[in-house]
Amino acid sequence: MGLKLQSSRWTLVHGSRIRTQAFRILAAASFLAAGPLAAATVSVNGGTTYQTMDGFGAATVWNGISTAQAPVLWSDDSSYPVSDTTAHLNGYAGLSIVRTRIDPTAEGNPGSRTDGNVTNAGVWSGELNQVVLARKTDPAITIYATAWTPPPSDKQNNSTTELNNNDPTNCFIGLPSSNTGAAGQAGADTDYADYLVKYIQYADNYLTSNGASGTLNIVSVQNEPDWNTTYESALWTGPQFDTFVGSYLGPAVKSAGLATKIMITESFHDNLGLAANTMDDANAAPYVGYIGGHLYGATNPPPTFASAGWTQLTNQRYWETEISDGSGTAFNATSMTYGLEEAGWIHPCVVDAGMNAYNHWWINSTGVDGFYDNGQWARAFYVEGNYSKFIRPGFVRIGATEFPEGGSATTNATVWCSAYKSPTGSRVVIVAVNHDTASHTETFNLSGLGNCAEVAPWLTDSGNGLVQQPLVTLSGGTSF
Repeated sequence: MGLKLQSSRWTLVHGSRIRTQAFRILAAASFLAAGPLAAATVSVNGGTTYQTMDGFGAATVWNGISTAQAPVLWSDDSSYPVSDTTAHLNGYAGLSIVRTRIDPTAEGNPGSRTDGNVTNAGVWSGELNQVVLARKTDPAITIYATAWTPPPSDKQNNSTTELNNNDPTNCFIGLPSSNTGAAGQAGADTDYADYLVKYIQYADNYLTSNGASGTLNIVSVQNEPDWNTTYESALWTGPQFDTFVGSYLGPAVKSAGLATKIMITESFHDNLGLAANTMDDANAAPYVGYIGGHLYGATNPPPTFASAGWTQLTNQRYWETEISDGSGTAFNATSMTYGLEEAGWIHPCVVDAGMNAYNHWWINSTGVDGFYDNGQWARAFYVEGNYSKFIRPGFVRIGATEFPEGGSATTNATVWCSAYKSPTGSRVVIVAVNHDTASHTETFNLSGLGNCAEVAPWLTDSGNGLVQQPLVTLSGGTSF
């Protein structure tokens, strides 16, 4: 039988929809739709496997999260049977990653390098309160902390931000030299490494003392090291990442016995070249657990790890760590325009670039760059939920006809599909996106997955925010 994504004629712009299918013996299906789905076939092959997924998330940075928002954001209901239509709550996204910020002022003595002698650690608690809330909601949630800048004393301009427009001295001053060509200072490397170690230790203790389990999973050295701006920021060079991670931070984290992994570079436009020195260095690369990148101005699709040509790439994970709409458009909770924009970011990252995780920018905001405003969740939030609620950490992406209606990319195709299976193969997830205003009916043929008894569809469109649809019972177990 074919599955039809009907057109939402009442939507503001497109009737777009996103759907996720969940199979009982296999898993869950989610649909994001603009119009109903033309007859075509999507072949899903469990025998063809790609990357393992680490999850989907967003940032609590600066703007706090309420206790009422916490379960909607982070509750994990994936342990319940797919056919249980009461345990799986409509509108709950099940994000599995949360990003937080490392305040750069904990040294408590601006302008004086203290070699990690933190005297004002309490400034870290404000942001950490949000991740405590996340970890209490889902004890398994992945927490990663990003530094927007090193402490001022470790920078050439001795400031957390640029001092004037496009200030070139707004940069890390560690070895071998800064982006201005100024001689690097080993003291800056030592101080900043000690600072980050102190932060990790504080975060781990703060989680435990506030009733949250586990430790900080990841520390990211620098947010957007290639973007100079009036908010907290710092410019880095590729050789500086190499020296800092390989000779200072990596050994310091290891010596302290910490489980936290290191992330670089979170480039503004996913420039993998910034990581090349580190990832071609047999000493530094083993200390790197994650390569992060942002999509602002990046290519579509983003680059793959293979395209970087690194000589020391082993088992590092590739994450998209920030993206949002920068148009300044007013928030509109039911608009699928920005919902489908979100889908157009997620799909190329995961399917075409082979990334292990996808993260939106912040959650609470007054414009379309956020997920929540004035008591309402945006369709972009539910769109990410069509992935995060069902594709849990450890799921593996599997073969699926990517563009069943034709086209070669999300920019020129009307329908996009991807599929995933759980580590045991007992659940399979298909996400289908209809970017068209017309209806399209798709037939899904399953192979290498055993027989499927039921499909549990979920729908996001202008009238539905991640809402369960009636279960579909299959005859034959391999097609619907």
